[in-house]
Amino acid sequence: MPTFEPGDCVRLDITDTTDPDFEWHGQHGQVVEVLEDDAGEVTGDDRDSRLYRVDLDDHDHTLNLRYRDLRPPF
Repeated sequence: MPTFEPGDCVRLDITDTTDPDFEWHGQHGQVVEVLEDDAGEVTGDDRDSRLYRVDLDDHDHTLNLRYRDLRPPF
């Protein structure tokens, strides 16, 4: 999985229909901030410690997502 930095354009890839953010699957946005937490210590995967704040292209929504929910845009 790629890592993203502020300014990167991304596509949301949330395929789990039970995920509360599933409604945003397929939308595009821009990473505006990368936050750090201790989730990687819990899961054993350091990538989980990065939380990406994404402004969606609709300009009305901002989401905080993990790497597994993001892909490069088409």
